[in-house]
Amino acid sequence: MFKNVKNKKAFVTALVFVLVIALAAAAGVVSAKFMGEKDVKGSVGLKADLAESITVYEHVANRQTDGSYELDSSAITEEGQTYMLMPGVDIYKDPTVRVTGYTGVPAYLFVETEVSEYGTALGFNMASGWQSLSGHPGVWYKELTSADIPGEDETYKDYPIIATFANGYQILVFEGLPRESEYSISFKAYIGQKTVDYNTPVKVFEALTAGD
Repeated sequence: MFKNVKNKKAFVTALVFVLVIALAAAAGVVSAKFMGEKDVKGSVGLKADLAESITVYEHVANRQTDGSYELDSSAITEEGQTYMLMPGVDIYKDPTVRVTGYTGVPAYLFVETEVSEYGTALGFNMASGWQSLSGHPGVWYKELTSADIPGEDETYKDYPIIATFANGYQILVFEGLPRESEYSISFKAYIGQKTVDYNTPVKVFEALTAGD
């Protein structure tokens, strides 16, 4: 059984009320043995490098005089931001999973979303291409294929988490936001290898998160 290293980095995003956006990803070298450790002819252990690294980032959001936020396309952060929420003012954010040096080994990319209890006052939509994971509410996945290998002039591929709207990426803030001390939405990213024994996204995700 393999374990991927997961160094959790929090993007702390905060009306009046606080909204915490946490993003986390496996960081550093993402390398793993085939799950269940397979041998060739009883002697040669198979090893596969999935990718060089997986990170989560977003562009810096600058608050405008009317209380809205605009993304700065020239500045990114992995450290977090603070937001002042106002009912009816949507927050533009673009949390993105970046996979560097993907080798083409069959794999799944996962995003696990967790939300605090706030009814329908806040919301977001996942970007296209993500599928919900059966039996795991709030978990989404993509199957990585040879099409995801970086091109000749590339080192990485980016996978947006939140859907693109007319003016950017939105966390939706509706009227009637309850007055609580803190709201939170977290996005955690994982990459896991697909093998003969672990050949479905459910099996791979459960192996990745076993013991969490």
